[in-house]
Amino acid sequence: MNILCCGCDARAEITTDAAGRHDCSVLTIQNARLFREINVTTSQVTNVSSSSYVDVKDPQPIPPGEYRLYGTETSDNEIFWLYRLETQTGRTWYYSDNSWTEIK
Repeated sequence: MNILCCGCDARAEITTDAAGRHDCSVLTIQNARLFREINVTTSQVTNVSSSSYVDVKDPQPIPPGEYRLYGTETSDNEIFWLYRLETQTGRTWYYSDNSWTEIK
């Protein structure tokens, strides 16, 4: 199954199997598009660039849930913020240096 992700006037095609549920976030930083794919059930986030996929590290196991990505960038497109939210419990993590840190 292919999922077409749109945002910030950019488009990225994310491939997943029929059982998987995925979503993505698209940010523009320094005139480049940053694509992040998330497995909605497992919370695994993957950086997508050209033809490579690199998983973002989780310092501890994350329980199954219903996860979403939320991101924003500054008006000059120099800095971005990316958050992962578990929609049932409200647990939230922020992205920094290719890793997640839970906000407590």
